[in-house]
Amino acid sequence: LTVLLSFNALAFGVSSPYYDSNPLVMNPGEVKDVYLELQNFAEEGDMAVIAKINGAEIIANFIDKNSNYLVPYKTKVPVGIRVSVPQDANIGDKYYVSLSFRPAAAGGAGMVQLGSEVSKSLPVIVGRVVEKQPEQENKFPLANILIPVLSLIILIIVVYFIRRRKRYV
Repeated sequence: LTVLLSFNALAFGVSSPYYDSNPLVMNPGEVKDVYLELQNFAEEGDMAVIAKINGAEIIANFIDKNSNYLVPYKTKVPVGIRVSVPQDANIGDKYYVSLSFRPAAAGGAGMVQLGSEVSKSLPVIVGRVVEKQPEQENKFPLANILIPVLSLIILIIVVYFIRRRKRYV
């Protein structure tokens, strides 16, 4: 019976481009829009999902005015989150945007909704985002020096052995 019930235990999922080993890095006072994806691959038909931002220190809100999402079967629906780092945040501060997603109750009054809530934590670290500098071409790469020098050394050795051989012949 447990195996039969577990197939429909989680009818949707949430994916995020940011996680503990790949946090969102932002500067103090910066505002950034990020997108998560709701996925419905387990329940045929549309699934209504209610999204919620949890926590005492809220630095994010939904871009959409309505936090109820309709997720059609076998599709992905983007959920926009606007993250705002406080102006007085210090470099190295860490925030976790706690999000939860649950199926909306279906049916009329008196119905008991058995569903799973999916929680997602979006790690935000305050730090300077360092723009990668394009690599400068080395004006004198090592190969441009080594190849002629080695060629010259080999040429000198060959000439030395040729002259030495001519003396003894």
